[in-house]
Amino acid sequence: MQDTLSRWMVPAQNSSFQVIVAGMVSGGLLDEAFHTPTRWILDHDVLHIDFARDERLTVSQPSGIEHCPSGDLRIAHATEASFSWRPRSNPNYPEGEYLEIFTPAGHGRAVLTRVADLGLAPGPIDLDPTAVSFGGEGVPFVTLARIAGA
Repeated sequence: MQDTLSRWMVPAQNSSFQVIVAGMVSGGLLDEAFHTPTRWILDHDVLHIDFARDERLTVSQPSGIEHCPSGDLRIAHATEASFSWRPRSNPNYPEGEYLEIFTPAGHGRAVLTRVADLGLAPGPIDLDPTAVSFGGEGVPFVTLARIAGA
């Protein structure tokens, strides 16, 4: 696992990625969805991948980690994945932090829980846990998809 992560990180530091967990793009829309990794840390059975702009992907008990020829990093299975990010807000508003937590629920489904400061949100946010479907057998739980040309 550590060799795979090290081989991925060298070219990844000069690229942008979309963070996709349980089939959902995390970390904002449009240019906010471009995330540049800066380092990874494996702390026992928890993988942390830090990105520029104080963003962090945390994956508990990751397995089936694959560095693809396209530059993507795929994590087939985990017991939980969370992504913490700060939206680029209007200069008249303070920065807020969003946390999206995905917990596998079996059979290609996961539960998404969002944590956000509602006072800083640009619009309504549903904070109730939500069931999401991310596909069937062979679909990775987490994908860091390299954005070509970015």
